[in-house]
Amino acid sequence: MSSQKIKSTYGLHVIISAIILLVFWLMPPIAPVTPLGMRILGILFSVIYAWMFIDTIWPSLIGIILLGISGYMPVDKAITTALGNPLVNMILYIMILTGAISEAGLCDYVAKWFLTRKINNGRPWVFTTMILVASYVLSVMTLVTSSLFLLYPILYSMFEQFKLKKEDAYVKILLISVAMAGTLGFATTPYKGALPAMFNNYANITGTSIDYFPYMVVAVILSLVSILAMVVVIKYILRPDISAIKNINYEQLNKEPLQPLTKKQMILLGALVFYMIWVLMPSILPQGVVRDFMNNMQNGIAILLVALGCALKIEGEPIIHFQKVISKYAAWSVILIVASAICIGNALTAEGTGIIPLLEQITQPIFEGKSILVFTILMIVISFVLTNLCNNMVIGMLMIPIFYLFTQQMNTSSLPIAILVFFITCIAMITPSSSPVGAILHGNSQWLSAKDIYKYATVFCIVTLLVTIIVGLPVVSLIVG
Repeated sequence: MSSQKIKSTYGLHVIISAIILLVFWLMPPIAPVTPLGMRILGILFSVIYAWMFIDTIWPSLIGIILLGISGYMPVDKAITTALGNPLVNMILYIMILTGAISEAGLCDYVAKWFLTRKINNGRPWVFTTMILVASYVLSVMTLVTSSLFLLYPILYSMFEQFKLKKEDAYVKILLISVAMAGTLGFATTPYKGALPAMFNNYANITGTSIDYFPYMVVAVILSLVSILAMVVVIKYILRPDISAIKNINYEQLNKEPLQPLTKKQMILLGALVFYMIWVLMPSILPQGVVRDFMNNMQNGIAILLVALGCALKIEGEPIIHFQKVISKYAAWSVILIVASAICIGNALTAEGTGIIPLLEQITQPIFEGKSILVFTILMIVISFVLTNLCNNMVIGMLMIPIFYLFTQQMNTSSLPIAILVFFITCIAMITPSSSPVGAILHGNSQWLSAKDIYKYATVFCIVTLLVTIIVGLPVVSLIVG
């Protein structure tokens, strides 16, 4: 979409967002929703519309303030609940830690390491797989957007070296599949992006939390199987011409051999590994003092590591330049969406709004008589469709009361459904409004047309959807019961 068109429709979208809010605030309540519930729904739909068509930052801030004047809670409490939430602060400091890793050149090192392995020699499909795995690992280490901004220039240079043209199907497929692999990395880490808000809302509604370790085990399995399935689909169904890289040799991409990691890079890599171990260990350790202490520090360990990185110096320079890193790598749009969504999500399911009884009335005729297997598949498919149309965090949070109510009626655990629904809601990149990855793809008009994106992104997303259903159901049943 051109900047001129965006400017011409900006005011219209602002007006529509305001009208949505006013309609819900002024119209008589629809039983069983209360007047407060109508105002909460008005805030939700108005903010969602603004996120999709206007911006992510200022609508998030206004959503927090509106919640404070809706009668749900005082403005001061709304601000504290949203911006003072420990999860929001954790996400900010994770961005600083992973930003410092990117700034130190560690991501570039990892990307080149995958591309310059001898196993790639004369094996174009192994090479393709290594590129996708590199995107996945980088996304787990940092942010999916950062991994794309790092990998794409490397791929552009590779295309030029092997005389691959922008019009070649392999070029388009590789650029989009790399984005898909990065999205899988985003779906793997429950301590970054949208997942912490979903986990937080799930705990508030159900009274039980989702441990990071079992979630990540399921997510890693689904992601790696999805990557392999994508390569199979590319090779045997899409069948692009790969003659240009048929005889690929790693030395062609190794003109500047990798140097040993610097002290700074090793310390930052160690800090990231330490953090991941820390957040996973409470899921494994038995009850006791150590587990309680590690649980208590879940949201504080990232802050501590950043503080130590700022304090420690190598050759007179801090390991983490706080001001430099935060100005470059803090994704405030993500931080504010999470803050706003947590606050609004908790309000949606609060007593006195009547929204939960409304959901019961709507969903009961649809899902009545369905087995738990059929219901789970329906939840996964519905979440997948909706998340590719609008914000994945909101979709994930809207699904929680629906599947929780159903599992309560069936007298079964909602945890397996939650894990699969949260994973699939992260698989969003088909439309520009679905995620930052979708926006990056549609904004890369020099290399990709909208037709290319809708064609190949849909294929890769459906591959992951099928893997989530076929592989995910037995895996999650085996791991969490």
